[in-house]
Amino acid sequence: MISEDPRAGCRLTAPNHRGAEIRLREIRSHEGSQARAWEELTYQLRPPAGVHHVETRKTRAPDAGVEWYEVYDDGPGEGFQAKFHATLEDALGGMRESLKAVCTKRPKLTKLTFVLPYDFTDSGTANNKTGQDRWDDAVARWRTDFPAASQIEFKTIRAGDITARLTMKEHAGRREYWFGGVDITDGWLRQRFVESAKVVGQRYTPEADSPSSINATIDAVSCGPTFLTELQSLITRATTACRQDSGIRGAGQASATPL
Repeated sequence: MISEDPRAGCRLTAPNHRGAEIRLREIRSHEGSQARAWEELTYQLRPPAGVHHVETRKTRAPDAGVEWYEVYDDGPGEGFQAKFHATLEDALGGMRESLKAVCTKRPKLTKLTFVLPYDFTDSGTANNKTGQDRWDDAVARWRTDFPAASQIEFKTIRAGDITARLTMKEHAGRREYWFGGVDITDGWLRQRFVESAKVVGQRYTPEADSPSSINATIDAVSCGPTFLTELQSLITRATTACRQDSGIRGAGQASATPL
């Protein structure tokens, strides 16, 4: 059904994600692996370091249990490990191995954060074991199995945290690169125009712009004023022709021009 208001429902959609919906499991591969892509993305989105921070050190396999770690001038450090699995159950074995390496090779780390592409289930009832329950049980077991783990604070960064950061304006480029989509807002289009006009410089003025077929396409896709005026005219002519064909009073034949 065509609305008589051509502005109704006229909007742009971004490829591969709708609005703020980002499917973390569909991250593009990096170096032949989605797991490697997840490691790179989480490093790019790493949380800001705390006070007395000296430097961030990024590792590569063999990484001694962490993808990167923060060094502080008072000694203790914080390590981060990215795990790209479908569920927490699948990831727990790898988490344990990472912790074992940290306890052996990085005794100065006092915090270990795992970055995961999913959120934990947490029903708040005792009937079923939830993802949060499994996490809490795993941490308790690690503290028993590895004496050095008793001095480590365990944290997680989960899907909701990563998605929230990706939807921020400053991460639009990362969102486009890793997930193939960009939010085409008025601000985004305005910025692209400013950039293009700056490159062209004095060679461009609106008066000197030469019309081409692409102008009409862009005007239609962006619901520009020229397109909307022409669309309104076509809708008016079409509805007038329909009234004339139906014999509706007040629709004279003279007003029904050929479409």
